[in-house]
Amino acid sequence: MNHILHRLEEDTPVMCKLITQLLLNTFHPIQREDQELLHRTLALLEENRAAARRFYQYTSRKLDLPSNVHFMLLILRCLRNYLLNQQAQEGQQESDHENSNTNPEERTNPSVGSQKNLKLGLGVAPDNKENRDVSDDEQNADDSASPLDNPAVIGGLFDTIVIIWTTNAHRLAQPENEKYIEAIRTRVSKSMPLFFKAFKENDEVSQTLLYLSSFLPKALVPTIVSHCMSRLRGLQQDQDKEESYVTYVNALCNWNRVDDILELATEWLNEGFSAGVTTSSKERRKSSKGVRFQEALSPQPLLALRLVSHILQHPLNKLAALGRNRHLLVQMSENMAEVKGLLSDRLNQTEELSELCSDRFLCECWAQYLSLVAVLHNPPQISEEPREKKRGARSDKEIPVDDVYDGTATVVTCIDWCRRVLIPTLGEEQSGKRKIRAGDDAPVLAVSALSDLVTCITNLLIVGAGGPSFAYKACGFAEELLKTDASDKFWQKSLVLAQEAYEFLAVYGTPGDDLEEFGGVSPEQLINTCLSSVSDFCKQQEKLPQDGDLANMLALVLTSFGDSSNSCVMKYLVSSVIDHLGWHIDKVKGVDTDVNSVKEVGGFVALTVGVCQSRAKLSAAFMTSFMKLNSSVQDITSLLACAYLLKILIRDSGKISPSSLKQAVAGIDSVMSRIVFPTCLEEEEDGDKKPSYGLYERYTAASRDIIQDMKEMLGVI
Repeated sequence: MNHILHRLEEDTPVMCKLITQLLLNTFHPIQREDQELLHRTLALLEENRAAARRFYQYTSRKLDLPSNVHFMLLILRCLRNYLLNQQAQEGQQESDHENSNTNPEERTNPSVGSQKNLKLGLGVAPDNKENRDVSDDEQNADDSASPLDNPAVIGGLFDTIVIIWTTNAHRLAQPENEKYIEAIRTRVSKSMPLFFKAFKENDEVSQTLLYLSSFLPKALVPTIVSHCMSRLRGLQQDQDKEESYVTYVNALCNWNRVDDILELATEWLNEGFSAGVTTSSKERRKSSKGVRFQEALSPQPLLALRLVSHILQHPLNKLAALGRNRHLLVQMSENMAEVKGLLSDRLNQTEELSELCSDRFLCECWAQYLSLVAVLHNPPQISEEPREKKRGARSDKEIPVDDVYDGTATVVTCIDWCRRVLIPTLGEEQSGKRKIRAGDDAPVLAVSALSDLVTCITNLLIVGAGGPSFAYKACGFAEELLKTDASDKFWQKSLVLAQEAYEFLAVYGTPGDDLEEFGGVSPEQLINTCLSSVSDFCKQQEKLPQDGDLANMLALVLTSFGDSSNSCVMKYLVSSVIDHLGWHIDKVKGVDTDVNSVKEVGGFVALTVGVCQSRAKLSAAFMTSFMKLNSSVQDITSLLACAYLLKILIRDSGKISPSSLKQAVAGIDSVMSRIVFPTCLEEEEDGDKKPSYGLYERYTAASRDIIQDMKEMLGVI
């Protein structure tokens, strides 16, 4: 059983449904009495609480609504009776202590069986007629501790109520089921004061109770609603973990109080922006002196960003915010646009603007601003017929003017601002190209802000926002980053952007799109620029950053762009590999014939060729482009680089087929046969004439030897 419950806790939803069906009669027998049902529920919670959550998640979907409601009310009655019995026992103990000097015969004790039922919460509470629903005469005598004494079991029972209620929310909302929802609300609202009083010291149970109370109308729990808002206002800077605020936010969203949260967040953000207004250092020193009264509740701009982020990431909270409070989100995005000016001021000085307007706040505020722009994107209806056909069926209803928000236009404005303010800070001008600064002088704020903008652009393309011009401009912006910044900060994000732009244009673009008119570049050009940037980086650093995600991302992009022999991306990749090897050969004045694998070559060659040789389709496309390049090689250094790479691939072929290797060897041999070998120069040394070879002669001889070795290895005649 332990193994099955562990599988239920960890396995996939499909398997969990099957396991739940298997355990249904064991832990939730429908035909059994309430006592037996509760005993089995408690046994499951004691055994594995996490598995119990998933069990009831799927079980509640299989049962009909009356059975689910009956089970919820049964749990509530059990918990209420247990707590009332606990209070009665505490009162009895106090009374016994006061009457300790009285005659023992005057005190009576309950029967053992009845005492056990009270421990389990199955019996009736003293002097409470409405709770006398479950008989206590059928229990065997046993003085063991109650499962309800375990706080984890108590929490599990409340979890079960929340899960069943959430799962059946759509059925409970139907008009014909109003009696069921009213019965649950009545029982929960009457029991809430008792529950909160009993578990106020247990944070976990209190949080579950708070979320459970959010299912009730706010008119039934006005005190709890005010408590949640008060707790949010009282949050401090060190309470930025999700567990410190997430339950309060979820509860307030369930009560349709999103506007209160957004107003609080806007208030805190405005305080952060005000604190970041630049002043001279002299004025700062003056303002730091004097007597000040410390406010009881200080603004928390960082926590404000956390609150907004949680609302937008939670599916139900997001719907509540966009449905009734969209205008507040639009106002917030307009206010958060002020972060651009603060970033500009921060980049012009060496220290943070203020404690509230810290570098961390600026980075997170910029990222949240871009996320908000993407979420609010709701452009006016486009009437162009070609776009209508490509985007599929559209609604005939026009978008209200108040709801129109063109997120792509806002992002284009951000791109122009970044070109003016952020990109010039990336590096120092050297020989017409900017090079990234080394060490602590690297502009971390600029790199972070630019990365977030590229991510926002990619997300907009994923959801089909904008048009072809936006996609081309986005690729042009990413290419500008790669050409300006010589580091590795933008490689992966540029590759992702190129892939999404390629797929976007495959649906929304046309073959006749004019790049000059749009003012951008194609996704293929962006990929080529990224490959050149990686090659240039390896020429300076020799080794790539240890990041396996880059290889995986490159494999995905090449699969989309370069799995055919006619792909311009694969042709450029092969050409870049040969050029990089040619640069290395000129640097060391030769080749290392002892290299046996692509990985030993390292750097750019190991990354690109390693990705291609590990996948069959990419291997075939790579070899086809490689053989085409061999036939048109123009210089001896490139020929030696081709021969050197081909010999390594014969030793470490991966998924490259032997037949393609033989064809490549035969092709490069035919190129070699057309070369006219030069006559060696002769120099006199001590009266004797000795041959003197230049680079051309040495490279030619090395190429010839490598080709001859490959022919012998593969048996090529």
